[in-house]
Amino acid sequence: MVLEEGLCELCITNIVAAELQATVNRSFPKYADSVETMLSQFGVLELPTPDLELQQEAKEVCVDLYDAPVLASAIQASKLHGINYLLSNDFETFHTDEMKAYLATHNLQPVSLYGLLKLLKV
Repeated sequence: MVLEEGLCELCITNIVAAELQATVNRSFPKYADSVETMLSQFGVLELPTPDLELQQEAKEVCVDLYDAPVLASAIQASKLHGINYLLSNDFETFHTDEMKAYLATHNLQPVSLYGLLKLLKV
C-alpha cells in the first residue's frame, strides 16, 4: 500500500538482489521463482563495482565480511541516487552504534522493517 501510494520507494541494488537470490536458491529453493518475480516487479538498480577504498571501508566496519558488499552498495546508492535509509533486519551488522555513526557520515540511516513502518506511520 505504501509503495502503491508513492509514500516510499524501494531501491534494490544489484548486489542485494544477487545475495537475495543466492540465499533463496540455497535455503528456500521452492521460492526461487517468486524472488525473480518480485525483483522484476520492483526493478533492480545496477551499480558499478565499488572502488577499492569503499570496499575496504565497508570491510572494516562490518561485523560479518559477507555484508560488506551490501554496505558498499548502500553507500553508492546514497551518493548516486539520494537513498536515505538502509533497510535491514540484520541488527548485529547494520544497527550497532559504530555502524550508525559510519552510515551517518554517508547520509544514511539504518532502519528495520518495523522501523520503516513507524517512520511511514502505517
